Amino acid sequence: MEVWTALIGGIIIGWLIEWLIDWQYWRRGLDGLYAAEAGLRDALEKSETERAAALDVAAAYAAQLDDLRSRLETLTRTESGARRSLETALRETARLKEQLAAAQGAQPGATGGSSPQRDPLAKIDGIGPVYEQLLFDAGIYTFAQLAAMSIDELHAAIRPAAWQKLDFDGWIRAAQDLAAQQANAGGRMP
Repeated sequence: MEVWTALIGGIIIGWLIEWLIDWQYWRRGLDGLYAAEAGLRDALEKSETERAAALDVAAAYAAQLDDLRSRLETLTRTESGARRSLETALRETARLKEQLAAAQGAQPGATGGSSPQRDPLAKIDGIGPVYEQLLFDAGIYTFAQLAAMSIDELHAAIRPAAWQKLDFDGWIRAAQDLAAQQANAGGRMP
């Protein structure tokens, strides 16, 4: 039985030695790993907090950018409206100067002749009084003159804003039809 006792005692002593080795080398290392894990978790929480703060700042900048874009659109519309108002005022001033010159007995127009015969260009669909006056200001007085123009020439005479969609091709076709009708009627507007 001594052999068995020695064997069991040896196993117990071996187990104790193994446990001490395990405790000294492996388990002690686990404490360092646990500490490192805790440090990493803290760093992760800090990163998440910084990420949330960065997202908040980005959202604030996005809102400021949207506000600036809105302001730019408003200013662009205001500028466009002011330019149209200025052009209208300049045309009205020129018209009034011509009326004043005519009332004072001066001959209107730069050519020294009487004002040319003007067809009612506003009869064409899409041409109202403003566009008619712009065409008159550009020296386009008759349906025949309008019919002979190109789309690019009309665009240069009217100078529409980017948002205006004008059917210059339709104007030219209608002017051609009205000029032909006028020619058939002997120069009178039907």
